Amino acid sequence: MQGPASVTPSWFVRRDIDGFFGLAIDNIVQILLIVGFVRGCLGLGLTWFMAAFCPVWL
Repeated sequence: MQGPASVTPSWFVRRDIDGFFGLAIDNIVQILLIVGFVRGCLGLGLTWFMAAFCPVWL
């Protein structure tokens, strides 16, 4: 009986690209939902959101 073959995983595979874009799209959707909630339901302006959550962009 032979032992298990030693398999070395590669550092980068095609599924990594799929995961990266899936995560990026998910994060963009989350930001858009938060901005819509802040502006629509809470009545706060976009300037407040940008100053509170993204101070680097100002």
